[in-house]
Amino acid sequence: MNFFTQVPVHFINNVTPMWADIITFCATTLGVVMACGVLVFLIVRKFPYQHAFSTFEHFVKKASDIFTIFVASFGSYLLSVMFKNIFMIGRPAFYDVDLHPILNLTGFGFPSSHASFYGAMAVMLFFIDKEAGAFAIFTAFVIGVARIFAGVHSPVDILGGFILGILVAVVVDFVVEKLNDWKTA
Repeated sequence: MNFFTQVPVHFINNVTPMWADIITFCATTLGVVMACGVLVFLIVRKFPYQHAFSTFEHFVKKASDIFTIFVASFGSYLLSVMFKNIFMIGRPAFYDVDLHPILNLTGFGFPSSHASFYGAMAVMLFFIDKEAGAFAIFTAFVIGVARIFAGVHSPVDILGGFILGILVAVVVDFVVEKLNDWKTA
């Protein structure tokens, strides 16, 4: 089995119902939990400095951070959908008739839109707050691995999605930094 192009067929076909539920949760619902957690974190986090206009400045900073994560995540998602239609690489079940995936999805698999979306979200959060971002990166990794074990993506699909998400997050962060430099100059 080539690690980068195939999925663990024997494991997926023989998974117990309890593990199937855990994998399904991690591959689908955990992403929604992560996105909600990121949003709540950005809204309730505290800032160390205080002065007369700090409440307004904190609101603007929080809104700006939420907006940049939104732009990076959804921008990455839209690019992944565009690339799926360019590359037209099928999901693992398309190439292996012996595979019985836990989740039955159709359409193209490369690059993974989930990995791209959550990868961009996690990296943007890392640029904003290192500790919360590191936890989000771990969570995005768990989502990606769960989608491999659910049989809907190969490791290359997930890796491609993560790379796309990281690149989009880096570009968005660069643009935001340049805009901030321009605004303060």
